[in-house]
Amino acid sequence: MNKHHVRWATPLENSQDKYGHGTMHLGEYSWKAKLTADQVLEIRGLAADGVAHRLIAERYGISATHVQKISARKKWRWLTDERERLRGIAALQAKLQRENDRIERESDNG
Repeated sequence: MNKHHVRWATPLENSQDKYGHGTMHLGEYSWKAKLTADQVLEIRGLAADGVAHRLIAERYGISATHVQKISARKKWRWLTDERERLRGIAALQAKLQRENDRIERESDNG
């Protein structure tokens, strides 16, 4: 152990250090994980398509409550999918365009 790598810290600071150093075991790398990242993305997609949480739960061997928490991003919230990120950007661009159009209409009428 190198004494220069040790410091007094709170549990929160220790967690932040693990996350920053890449040594925190998130998702499927956790010893207690039941799902892979791909399965979580599939679950989110099925839930978004309106498939009943009970049916999704049966398919993946987890509880309906766990499915609900995954779809609400209370679990696996750190996991993002490039498609989700792009949808978010497109929605923001559409909102900004609508706002810009509204401002232009008001200035034309004003």
